[in-house]
Amino acid sequence: MSELHLRVFRDSPVYKANLRGARREWLTIVEAIETNEIHPEVALQYLLSQLLNQAKVFRDLASQTLENIKKFLASPEPVTQKFITEIILRHINESDYASRIMEIAMHSLFQAMQEYQVFPDGALKPLSQMRSANKKHGNIGDIDIL
Repeated sequence: MSELHLRVFRDSPVYKANLRGARREWLTIVEAIETNEIHPEVALQYLLSQLLNQAKVFRDLASQTLENIKKFLASPEPVTQKFITEIILRHINESDYASRIMEIAMHSLFQAMQEYQVFPDGALKPLSQMRSANKKHGNIGDIDIL
């Protein structure tokens, strides 16, 4: 796909999608459909089958995670503050999404504080979607009390 075509497609007044991630790959698929290199229905069926496969993998991982949590909660070992802190820090340090995990951990702490009515005149605002703009402007770990 030519750079000119990419620029025209990106700047199109009728196509305003803000593509992120595999942008070039998506545009390549669109170009191949437009030039009849691939059949659109076949391409759609393939993409949907890939999404279904990924969804199954996700469900399997979620089930395994729930099983691990059940085993952890059934363990006779006492859960200490040090142990919990180590798990959170290890998760943050080993994750590809450390800033989001930090924000979720902080929000979870504030949820517990809210349950103990630490904020008598306010309520904790639900977490919003993490966006690149948040990261660029340093708005990581923002906790809002309404």
